[in-house]
Amino acid sequence: MSDTAFSVDGTVAPGSNCRDSTRLPCDLWRAAGTVLTCRGSLSRHEREVLEEKVFMFGRAPESYDVVHPGGSLLKTPCGQGFLNVYPDGRHWHIPGGMLAADELKPSMVGWLRQIAEVQRRTIAVYSITADEVPLFRDAGYAVNKFGEEPVIDLGGLNWQGRPFEWIRRQTNFCRRQGLVVDEITCPEA
Repeated sequence: MSDTAFSVDGTVAPGSNCRDSTRLPCDLWRAAGTVLTCRGSLSRHEREVLEEKVFMFGRAPESYDVVHPGGSLLKTPCGQGFLNVYPDGRHWHIPGGMLAADELKPSMVGWLRQIAEVQRRTIAVYSITADEVPLFRDAGYAVNKFGEEPVIDLGGLNWQGRPFEWIRRQTNFCRRQGLVVDEITCPEA
């Protein structure tokens, strides 16, 4: 495959042979020449397109970090997938998961694996979704649970009893320090 230039908005440069990014196998994406783009150097239009991609494909709160001008951006060769990268020597830390359509994610994971092998990098991707875990495992990545995102039904809680003593104690401490602590309830529908 010849070198192909892509813009952040996914348009293909003249003379390119990449027409449908979702059908482009990752083994045609060259890992050797992959470089990061400084997010601070993006034009206003490129940042707007990036914000739109985060809104469409972001699945974790950290996904929105990619719109901050600090740090780096990694674009897939087809220009349709984005990763927020914090380089640290031979390590790339990628918080917020993959910003791409689901059809493109298997190719992105394979491409990241190639980058790790060809450029001898250690790549750590944080906040991947449950449906992305098999993609990373199949590509040979070690997948570890990192944190917890509990869901609590607040409708039935009254904060009474021994299990909630620590919450009442912390609430009272905060109030003594001059903070305002309010419980905001949702009116019944």
